[in-house]
Amino acid sequence: MPHDSLPPPVDQTAAGQFRDDLPVALRGVFAGCDVDSIVGGSPYLRRLMERDLAYAARVFQEPAEALFEEVVGHLRMIEADRSQPEVMQLLRKVKADAALLIAVADLTGVWTVERVTQAMTHLADACLAAAIDWLLRDGARTGKLNLADAGAPSKGCGFVALAMGKQGAFELNYSSDIDLIILYDHESPVLASDTDPSTYWVRFTRKLVGLM
Repeated sequence: MPHDSLPPPVDQTAAGQFRDDLPVALRGVFAGCDVDSIVGGSPYLRRLMERDLAYAARVFQEPAEALFEEVVGHLRMIEADRSQPEVMQLLRKVKADAALLIAVADLTGVWTVERVTQAMTHLADACLAAAIDWLLRDGARTGKLNLADAGAPSKGCGFVALAMGKQGAFELNYSSDIDLIILYDHESPVLASDTDPSTYWVRFTRKLVGLM
């Protein structure tokens, strides 16, 4: 990954410790990179890098666009048979990996500000869609929903999460929350005959908030 020169690290000690702790096999990967400025300027990014050094090395070596698509693509691993804790763990992993990639691409000048905010919004959209799809499949598993297409569970389901504000404008930034308006169809054909629409979709929304 090409990069621009960054200012010296704010915390020289942290930067030095990070390099000292690197496995020998990875020291060459980070040689010449602005990793000192990043790990010595952001404890959060340092923790993300230390959590998965092999992935961090890829962030500094591989094209940002292709790696970002790969990371977001991991959301396809969320299948109906996954437990809620497993889904939450995978969502956290994808968010963390994407956060590191986006930040490094931003700090090193690989991505423009516009591309950074687009990537953050795309990440939020993808995580939200994956969480909704899992909840819909889980509803089918428990007999509360009769999905028309398990491969595309949200199609015709009658549940809508409408992104507002910065997410709706593809302008999410590092400190942004996501603001949603939730709409549902009282006569949705996917609801089982003994399922009350309001009760079900309100609980569904609460579960969605918990996953996100």
